[in-house]
Amino acid sequence: MKVKPSAKPKKRYVVFEFESGKALIGKDVFASIEAGFDRFFGIWGRALSSVMLLKETYNKKSKRVVVKVGHKYVDELKVAMSLIKEVAGVSVKVKSVIVSGVIKKAKEKV
Repeated sequence: MKVKPSAKPKKRYVVFEFESGKALIGKDVFASIEAGFDRFFGIWGRALSSVMLLKETYNKKSKRVVVKVGHKYVDELKVAMSLIKEVAGVSVKVKSVIVSGVIKKAKEKV
């Protein structure tokens, strides 16, 4: 049975950039993002917000990654990401680049 488009949860794709002086390894970035989600959202909030890290979108050169989230939780996601201060012992600053409803546009910014 098909689900009507109006019944599907709306989603947003947020592009984040990690500013640091050193190169970052993808798995360290993902581990720090996962820890940041759990610390801020908790298990219940994370399930409600349907946060998903799109690992194939990480770009080592630009240090950008795309995160998928429910449309009601975009601001909470930005707060959770801004609370990340270091990745594998390297001091970082995380900022959001763009919020999009289409993954194609978000991938262009990576």
